[in-house]
Amino acid sequence: MDPKTEKIRERAHEIWISEGRPEGRHEEHWAQAESELSGGGSWPSVGAAAVPPPEDPQSKATETGEDSGSGGAPGENQPS
Repeated sequence: MDPKTEKIRERAHEIWISEGRPEGRHEEHWAQAESELSGGGSWPSVGAAAVPPPEDPQSKATETGEDSGSGGAPGENQPS
């Protein structure tokens, strides 16, 4: 495999991982990698994290309005 194709393959793989490894989007990831490597897009610097940090389940519960278990008894402090 030529060096350019190898770089595109590696970048497409990084994109796939960063997006949560979705199925069936390999052509989109390949096109994005080609665009980034040809100067048509942004590519994180070598020191930048290619994979976002895992989500915190506590913050997810707060965002969706779920009770995190640190409230009072059921019915307390609820509007009537």
